[in-house]
Amino acid sequence: MHELRSRLESLRTKQPNLNLYALVDGLQYEQHTGNRLNRSPGFSLALFDGTPDAALAHAGPWLLNEEQAAPKQVETIYELEAAKPAVVWLIASSPMLLLGMALTKRLEVTMPDGSHGLMRFYDPRTLQALVNTLDHEQRQEFFGCAEEWHILIDGRRARLGGA
Repeated sequence: MHELRSRLESLRTKQPNLNLYALVDGLQYEQHTGNRLNRSPGFSLALFDGTPDAALAHAGPWLLNEEQAAPKQVETIYELEAAKPAVVWLIASSPMLLLGMALTKRLEVTMPDGSHGLMRFYDPRTLQALVNTLDHEQRQEFFGCAEEWHILIDGRRARLGGA
């Protein structure tokens, strides 16, 4: 937990407008805590809101502003991250709403046959595979909405992609 906060503070010496966000799988959160995430301006944003999957927003990806969270909420997110592949951390200069819009656009992918699918990049396992699949230009485009992306891989913090 402290390593991400320390990293953010270090980066803020050059970019003071950076924020730390958690991208959380709503279903995994609910299964882990017994509670659903709730919409709260400035703190939480359901990425399925405004999409054809809006009815499943509670179970889909959520963007949470770490600095707007109560300490217990932050602790719960770190516990979830350690227990399940359900959390991706982003350090970004974008305000929450703009970052949420950019991430929502990345959810739908078009397959080679023209069909559409859901890109579960909010699952660290998928994100790790994505990094290894994309070429340099594709990685820059995909990850460019945030300065840094962080996940746990086998219990160790890893930084993936970024602006």
